[in-house]
Amino acid sequence: MSRFHPDPRQAGFTLIEVMVAFVILATALGALLPQISLALGSAGRLERREHAALLAEAQLDALGSAIPLRPGTVEGRAGTDYWWRVEVCCEPPAAGTTPPMPLHLYQVALTVGWGQAGRTGEIVVHTERLGGR
Repeated sequence: MSRFHPDPRQAGFTLIEVMVAFVILATALGALLPQISLALGSAGRLERREHAALLAEAQLDALGSAIPLRPGTVEGRAGTDYWWRVEVCCEPPAAGTTPPMPLHLYQVALTVGWGQAGRTGEIVVHTERLGGR
């Protein structure tokens, strides 16, 4: 009867080696999972802020055409998660100045906010626009 003698070059892993490798892998994954979770949360927050910034840019582009450039407040919604508010005000000309020009400098405050699954935030943009009286 012949006995089977495996070639040392073809021998596989022992059970101890597999278990040690598994423990090392489990420890590494356990240490990395919280970091991965934080990174995914940060990516979600950045995506919401980027969307809000794009919405703010669109509302500023609409100011003077779709949104009237006159003192007051205009509000609206974009989808179900985002809202915006444009506040336009102007300062009256100082007493004793030359006659008013046909154009006036308006101060604009644009706020874009979001609320989704308990995560809320907002960005505020202040700018000035030149427009008719």
